[in-house]
Amino acid sequence: MTIRKRILFIHLIWSMMIPKLIHSQAIDSRKTEEDVKIEDQFIAAKLLVTSGKKPEAIKLLDSLRRVTPPSASIHFELAKLYHSNRDINQAESNLKAAVQLEPDNIWLRKWEVSFARELGRNSEAVKTLQHLITLQPKDSETYDQIVQIYLKSEEYSKALQILELKEKNVGWSVGNTIMRAEILDASGKLNECIGTLKTITAKYPLEKKYYVLIVKILHANDKITESESYLKKILEIDPYDNDAKLGLLLLNKGKGTRDDYFASLMPLISNGDAPIDIKIKELMPYVQKHAVTADTILGNQLISVCDKLVIAHPDDAKSHAVYGDVLKNNGNYVAAIRQYEKTLSLNKKNYAVWEQLMFCQMFTQDFEALVATSSNAIDFFQIKPCPIILHRLL
Repeated sequence: MTIRKRILFIHLIWSMMIPKLIHSQAIDSRKTEEDVKIEDQFIAAKLLVTSGKKPEAIKLLDSLRRVTPPSASIHFELAKLYHSNRDINQAESNLKAAVQLEPDNIWLRKWEVSFARELGRNSEAVKTLQHLITLQPKDSETYDQIVQIYLKSEEYSKALQILELKEKNVGWSVGNTIMRAEILDASGKLNECIGTLKTITAKYPLEKKYYVLIVKILHANDKITESESYLKKILEIDPYDNDAKLGLLLLNKGKGTRDDYFASLMPLISNGDAPIDIKIKELMPYVQKHAVTADTILGNQLISVCDKLVIAHPDDAKSHAVYGDVLKNNGNYVAAIRQYEKTLSLNKKNYAVWEQLMFCQMFTQDFEALVATSSNAIDFFQIKPCPIILHRLL
């Protein structure tokens, strides 16, 4: 652009702006002393509020209300002050007056929503929120508030309609889709719920958390068998996901031989990062069955598994306690004693472990160790040894 053209351009811009500036100055010059006085008093009232002098602020604002033209700002401030004093009638009266004067004031209408919800007037809150949507169609929070109100009253179809309107005005989002899925689940439409969540996995096929959500919903609805493909997908994304491993393990629990089951269990048992409580919960039915049946094959399988368990969790008393029970039930009393002693070195609070240790010591006729164990138990629990032990010692 040449210098001449630049000068002409600047001249054009200023010729357009000057009339607006003159008009603006003319408007400011028309402000009367009375207007300035009213503004000063309004500010003074706000200062009284911030300094904790609410009664004085109410008195000043109320006097302003009587002598000035109707003002939404004055009514709104009075509504908030009366509300803070729990004068609901006065608060509501001033709120209505403010809304009538400025029905499109965003902050005023949002406060009206919170006021209505506080009083349990959900239908009024929804009506105001719907008006706010017309004023701010891109504001996601407004839609979400309506959805929450409808969910509370179990009006699922209305909640879904609002989410559809939200998506139309705001656009597609993961959060909105998950919310729709949760509503479908709550209304008993499981297939539609899963179908909705699958639209997310189609967009983000490598995001594990969305497959996890599908699995949780299926399990919550007792559709465990239908979760297999999603569990496998989770393990494709994250081969170390222990929850998915356990989920597949439980899913295939009834399939194949017991040897197959324990073989599939080994990687989970050997993983020191997997929670021990999950492992013990899975093993306990077999430990209890072994205690009743004395099945030596099952016993050997459990010993092999528990050996891996204590290697994975050497400093957890629970791993050694379970191993001790398996060894005892298998007749390996000396080895069981070592596991029970290790258990008590880590945690002395489980009295059943003391009992099992004393039983094994009694069975192996190691009475010197039995006396020491019972004495330690008496010191720790402040109790007497059981009569059976006393009888054998005597």
